[in-house]
Amino acid sequence: MKRLSLGLKTMIFEKLFKKAYQSKDPQTRIEAINTLDPNVDKDKQILHELAFNDSDAKVSIKALDALNSFTLYLKAYENHMHAGVKVYAERQLPLLLESGDAVSDTLFKDLFNQGRHHVLTKALLFSSDRLLRFEELALDNLFKLANEAELRRFYEQRASESLKLKIVQRLSEQAFSQILHANDKRNIDYEKLLRRMHKGEASSNMRERIENILSEIESEKQKPIAIRASAKLINSKLLALADSNDYLDIDTKRNVLLKEFEQIKSQFSYLSEDERSQITATYMNVKEKAEKRLSSLEADYMGQQHLKGISDAIADIRERASTVFQQIDILLNADSDEQLDSQIDLLTSAINDLHLELNDLKLFDEATLSTAAHKQEAKKLLAQFDDKRQALEALPDYIERNKALDAYLQEVNGVVLAEDTDDTDEAVNLDERIALMRALISDGVSEQREAQFNTFLHSHKQAKQSAIAEKKQTEKRCMGKLSAVKRLVDQGKFKAAIGTFHAAQSIFESLQSPSKVLTKRYEQAQKSVQDLKDWQSYIAAPRKPEIIARLDAIVNDDIARDKTDAKGQEGQTQAVFDVEQRAEEVKQLRHQFSSLGKLNTSEDDALNEKFEQLIEQAFAPCREHFKAREKLRENNAATVAKLMEALKALENVEDIQVLNKHVQALTQEYRNIGELDRNVRRTLHKDYLQAIKPLNDKIHASYNENMAHKERLIKQAQKLNELSDIQEAVEQAKALQQTWKTIGFAGKKHDKTLWDAFRKANDQIFNQLKQQNEEHKAAVDAQYSSLLARLETLQSELDQRIEKIDEKSDKSGSDSDVDNQTQAQLSRLHQLNESLDHLRLEANALPKPLITKVSGRLKALQTQISENLMLAEKAKKSEQLDTVFSVIQSMLLKNTQSSDAQDNDQAAFDNLPAKYKTALLAAKQTASSSSSFTNYPVLADMDRNALFYALDILAKNGELSPDSSEKKQVQLALMAAKLEGQNMPEPEDVFAQWIAKGPLDSKASEQLQAIKPLLLD
Repeated sequence: MKRLSLGLKTMIFEKLFKKAYQSKDPQTRIEAINTLDPNVDKDKQILHELAFNDSDAKVSIKALDALNSFTLYLKAYENHMHAGVKVYAERQLPLLLESGDAVSDTLFKDLFNQGRHHVLTKALLFSSDRLLRFEELALDNLFKLANEAELRRFYEQRASESLKLKIVQRLSEQAFSQILHANDKRNIDYEKLLRRMHKGEASSNMRERIENILSEIESEKQKPIAIRASAKLINSKLLALADSNDYLDIDTKRNVLLKEFEQIKSQFSYLSEDERSQITATYMNVKEKAEKRLSSLEADYMGQQHLKGISDAIADIRERASTVFQQIDILLNADSDEQLDSQIDLLTSAINDLHLELNDLKLFDEATLSTAAHKQEAKKLLAQFDDKRQALEALPDYIERNKALDAYLQEVNGVVLAEDTDDTDEAVNLDERIALMRALISDGVSEQREAQFNTFLHSHKQAKQSAIAEKKQTEKRCMGKLSAVKRLVDQGKFKAAIGTFHAAQSIFESLQSPSKVLTKRYEQAQKSVQDLKDWQSYIAAPRKPEIIARLDAIVNDDIARDKTDAKGQEGQTQAVFDVEQRAEEVKQLRHQFSSLGKLNTSEDDALNEKFEQLIEQAFAPCREHFKAREKLRENNAATVAKLMEALKALENVEDIQVLNKHVQALTQEYRNIGELDRNVRRTLHKDYLQAIKPLNDKIHASYNENMAHKERLIKQAQKLNELSDIQEAVEQAKALQQTWKTIGFAGKKHDKTLWDAFRKANDQIFNQLKQQNEEHKAAVDAQYSSLLARLETLQSELDQRIEKIDEKSDKSGSDSDVDNQTQAQLSRLHQLNESLDHLRLEANALPKPLITKVSGRLKALQTQISENLMLAEKAKKSEQLDTVFSVIQSMLLKNTQSSDAQDNDQAAFDNLPAKYKTALLAAKQTASSSSSFTNYPVLADMDRNALFYALDILAKNGELSPDSSEKKQVQLALMAAKLEGQNMPEPEDVFAQWIAKGPLDSKASEQLQAIKPLLLD
């Protein structure tokens, strides 16, 4: 009873005294939330209940903020009953996702991998910096969007260089997939998208990469065309087989074409379903036609193959029979009969086996399919088998006949009978041997022996014919000499007639049995010569004394002259007569005396002796002269010998110019050589030609090589005129000229002509260069003038249209008007700057002197534009900061605005930079000044006042804030962080952390007014 009473009192007490979070007033519940600790399980449960089941959206938002859990924000975003809470959770999720403390990498990735939050993930693609660290995750979700505009936007605005490469690679894979699968009808044309990206890409590396991929895609697009063409060709070839009559050709080609079609079929994914069906249907139709044709030809083909098998079998038997026949022929030509019987048995057995094999083919049976040619060949082989068996049976007698024939041939070897010995015993004996050998051959001997006998008969016949022909030729020569004797006699040339008769007499006496006609002609000539000798004696009697008298007068004149010279002209050595004339006269007198012959009488012998004495005395003065000339000839021959040695020494000279110089000198020296003995001159001249020929050949070969080399250079120089790049042609021409200088002489006949042609070809090239240079100079001058004109235009526009940004600040107008003017001014300055960049690039293409002239103008314009850009950027930044400060004052001033008022300021908030948005959201989550969301450790523990000092130190080196111990602590902290190698924050990062410290108090408001100049500078 007592316990029940206590329970009732507790219930009444709890009912009378409800907790604040259970109040009906939403504002009371909101204030009660500040008293709950999410780290206490009971409070956490209450906060969770308020977050998801409270009737007031603001209470739920406050509870969610107190719990500050990504999972709960996500749950609220997914299925909260209040739309406002969903919207609020949607705004908070990106902020939490950026923090590694709030959301682990695993949870971060799971959110994107689940694919449940399409709108959220899409928004994060274009706002989350953390997502960009997981490139593959970002790519997967980007391509899940399947939206061309979003892909381009992400590529242009968010992607780094490495991520761009991956995007391009994936796009290329998708493009290839679209080509590979002709039925792929996705709503994005990936090739077209790549082309648009290529068009807008500024990076040359990326442009080149995309160009390469587009080239590969273009090649891939050609594959369907190639597949269609290949399939059509295969079907055409199969259809053509249906008209062929060659079974084997059809079968072979059909199998090849079927394999080819199967290979092409594996690539049918490149084709549409209709194309695949049509090609396959055509293929099956023509394949069936080819197979029908193959079936219709099969019977004939098999018959042909059977006949071919018979032909092959007969050919094989014939080939083996040929080997057996060769062995039999060897036995038929053998000299020995050792092991003859065993060899005969072996070969007979081989022939019988072949005979049986041939009979097994049953070629002569009516049921056997064979041709008349097969039967004829079989009959021929059977006949040969019979012949060879008979030859083997008669082989012993055959060998005996061979031996007998060998003996006869040995006996008659070398016996050759003359024409006139046919009736002798020796001739009769030879005829008997020949008859016996003919009988042996008739009975049968080896082909080799028969050939030897025929060779003997042929040689015997040729020997007889040769002997007869030689005898006839000798008689003919003798008859010719005798005819010449008669002719000389008729002409009165008696001495020549007598000498010719002696030659005819020698030939006549060498004949064993001269013909009767020759004998008669010889006897007539002999009588004529004898008559001439009698006349010679009569003619010589007065002529010889006359010649002797003339010689006697010459000798007496010489004796008288010698005496006169001894008395009055002692010491004179030069003859007073013409030695050559004397020698010629002596020669003529000897010839005349010799022509009178010898009569073999005592009177004639005395005249002959007298003549020899006088002729010697008459020639004596000439002998000394000729001796001196002989000595001179010997000296000249010695000079030639030395010259030959000098020529030989030149064989190892490699320098052609040096070699040619020496050869020319020695050639001239050889030409200056005086008289030489005729025979010696002929020999020496031959030696000289042999010695100088290889040297001249070497020189001429070098000349020819140089000439050929120069001709090649001329052709190369002439072809240079066809080059479109004149500068390249000139460079090559200069190289050819340097090469020309290294080439030696090409010979006096050709060198100048070659040089003229080469120079002409080079002149044409250099004239083209000159013309091109003139045209280029004119183009450069025009370009330079155009550039100056555009610079003037740019300068004029800059002077007339662009006003200083700080001057516009004095003009009245609305904030939006000022913003629009600043943005337009900034945009125009960027356009002018871009135009200036183009002009600078164009100027850099000018020659260096012109670049120097125009560079000052370019620098001045660049400076002017840069100054205006700096002012415009500063103005824009100031305007942005004004917006930031306006939103800060709106959202963070204590008790100035309600939540509804903050919602009305949402547009301004959405336009803030991400870091300021995050800072403002962090500031709203707490009223404490200890809030921190920074990534810079040095700022984490600083309060708002310290952050102001840090901002002043980083931006103005501490110029605006007074010195204090706290300021010094901040300076030391920043210095220590820098020394530790930490990343130093920018003033904007410090300002964002300053914002995140919560609502503004009066001191913070004062600091806010001082911060803007810090950020602007």
